[in-house]
Amino acid sequence: MQQKIKKLLSGEPKKRPEVVTGNFSLHYEDLVKKNRYFVVGIVGIGLIAAAVVIPVAIYRSIAATGATSFEAEGGTSSISVTKGSDAQASGGSFIQFHTYSAIAGLSSSTTSVAKNGTFVVTATIYTHLQLTATELYVTYDPALVSYQSTDYTGSPMTQATPDNTTGVGFVRLSRFPLGPTNGSDVMVAKITFKALTTNGTTNVSIDKSKSVVYDNDNLADDKLTSVQNTSVIIQ
Repeated sequence: MQQKIKKLLSGEPKKRPEVVTGNFSLHYEDLVKKNRYFVVGIVGIGLIAAAVVIPVAIYRSIAATGATSFEAEGGTSSISVTKGSDAQASGGSFIQFHTYSAIAGLSSSTTSVAKNGTFVVTATIYTHLQLTATELYVTYDPALVSYQSTDYTGSPMTQATPDNTTGVGFVRLSRFPLGPTNGSDVMVAKITFKALTTNGTTNVSIDKSKSVVYDNDNLADDKLTSVQNTSVIIQ
């Protein structure tokens, strides 16, 4: 054992690694040639990615006439789109996305009115459903404006229920058609108000908690999901 230990201890010292200095040249042709399969693979993956990403980006940037798509949490859903007019909106118009629901909206004929002047608020239901009945509870401030009249001309909601009434601060539009509507936006009524004061802003709103919209598929299922209100400056 001792002899083995002495032999190990008396062995030749390990050689230190040599440091080579000087100028070198790298031949890219040889490098590419030796790794040609790797290079071809990288280029192929890039081409495939471009072929997938570019068409998708172009598709997402173009909306078809009358329809577009949006990505929801549960996937992608296609819905129709229409353009509506609203003096209160930016540019005087807005884009309405339609689903299997209904939105009740109010739009004013003007953004401002003088004392004793009148303005008209149009109540519309934006939907693609075939409606069978609706009740919209429209409210206003009787200290600022007074109710004048309601016009149903041009509305498919030609019939009134006993709840189709007016009172101080509200107009209840309780209407139904002789048959289901044709599945497009429905103008319910046009309400005329008169300004009573100056230097104020009157809000005309739909009370969603007191409003309903029914369609032909389910007469007991309220389809009203949201409301859009309007306001007028009294000068």
